[in-house]
Amino acid sequence: RVWGQPSSALALRPLITAKGERYNTTKTVLEKFSPNWSQEFMDEWESLLGELAYQNPRQWTGKRIPWQSLDALLKKHKLPCFMNGLTQLQFMHNLIIMQICEEPTINDIASWISHNPKLGAYAGLHALGFNHHEKKDRVRWVKAAFQCVYDHLDIHMTPEDKTAVHFGVSFVEHILCKVPRWEGIFRGGQSSLRQLGELAVEKAERDG
Repeated sequence: RVWGQPSSALALRPLITAKGERYNTTKTVLEKFSPNWSQEFMDEWESLLGELAYQNPRQWTGKRIPWQSLDALLKKHKLPCFMNGLTQLQFMHNLIIMQICEEPTINDIASWISHNPKLGAYAGLHALGFNHHEKKDRVRWVKAAFQCVYDHLDIHMTPEDKTAVHFGVSFVEHILCKVPRWEGIFRGGQSSLRQLGELAVEKAERDG
């Protein structure tokens, strides 16, 4: 209920689609995975890694893949599930956790969220009380709202908690995605995110 439904394109043998219509023909496993291992893509991937290629990223102290460069590569090759949308973003988040890719900047993520207003992070900002209606100011509004949430968590989370959740811009985007779902779960119940937050503050004050 919190995570939502997986994309049908992630199936081992997804249905072939064209112009938004679904047909009864499915891709073979070879058709599904071959584009991911084309020689052209592998060559560009290795070039993007640079000196990080064939190294242990957790021991690497040099440069990592810039977030924008990885985004551009995935969009260029139009790999199924990885050229746009949440699956691409989560893939990039995973590479950040694996220390292969750099964190996006707040400008990067604000641009991504503003261009995907029907997805969870944008709705999450609204659910937290940030209101915006003018499309022309959307990027600036998202950046300011995101910065507020990021700064609040950065100030109030403990160093241990930050390490445990890989705190950063990508983590905050991921949290924002879940806010509308949690609100939906609490709706009509005896609790809410706000009430849980207030209880947490009261407990922290009692515990000193």
